Amino acid sequence: MRDAVRVILVASALFSSHPQSMNAQHPAATNPIAVVRAAFGAYEAKQWSEFAALVHPDALTYFRSDQLEAADVWETHSAEMNEMRQRSATKADLGNPILRQFAGVKTLNELRALSPQVLLARYLEARSPKANSRDPDYQPPIATREIIGEVTESPDLVHVVYRVRTDVGRYGRTESVEVIPVKRSADGWQLMLNKELSFSGFVSITVDPAEN
Repeated sequence: MRDAVRVILVASALFSSHPQSMNAQHPAATNPIAVVRAAFGAYEAKQWSEFAALVHPDALTYFRSDQLEAADVWETHSAEMNEMRQRSATKADLGNPILRQFAGVKTLNELRALSPQVLLARYLEARSPKANSRDPDYQPPIATREIIGEVTESPDLVHVVYRVRTDVGRYGRTESVEVIPVKRSADGWQLMLNKELSFSGFVSITVDPAEN
């Protein structure tokens, strides 16, 4: 009897000390607007790991595959590309430029070892606009995002419409309206990626509601 009680106590301690093992749903994943609002908060606070945790696994996997493919292409043709670079510019070989888009990554093997979620967080950390030490007057753009509404395409896919207001300091202000898809997953509602949030031309994969 005492052994049984001891086993129960040990198991209880393990679960309480490692709550992530329960795979709890993120509080914001209950509806599309809530998850987008939480993602914007993390994004604007530069909490990249928190933001990446709100991104749908399909988007994370696609983004990782896309980046690794680009890095592999460079490695495969690096000699030819470096030769072309040296002919057209004065810069010497700076290595694989894809790797410089990921904070703390030096080699292709290091990039491959990152999980999809960590890979996105490292990318956003490296690509986020930063102050320029050579221009003390320069300040990184400050963007605020306001949710306008949502359009339901299917029970598992909603498009959230939002307005972005960006203060670019001495260059003035810009404003645009953007759309981000939000897709239901086993863990609730999660973001797909769009161009505005990924600092690139990457666009989220198209989802056919008939496949859900």
